[in-house]
Amino acid sequence: MFSTENHIRQLCNKAIAAPDDGALEKVLSDLKAAIQVHVYKTRVMAAAEIPRSFKRVKEAA
Repeated sequence: MFSTENHIRQLCNKAIAAPDDGALEKVLSDLKAAIQVHVYKTRVMAAAEIPRSFKRVKEAA
């Protein structure tokens, strides 16, 4: 399975190489979905990391 970043890169390359408007529309739809997944995963990682960071800062004080 591709990382979301690699998948987005691959879809960007497909969009550039799309032979017609129909193919481009399909790739752009897939690209939009892949970007949404990447944003979601990034938010989940941030939501998990931020409380841990604050805990470390409080413990160090």
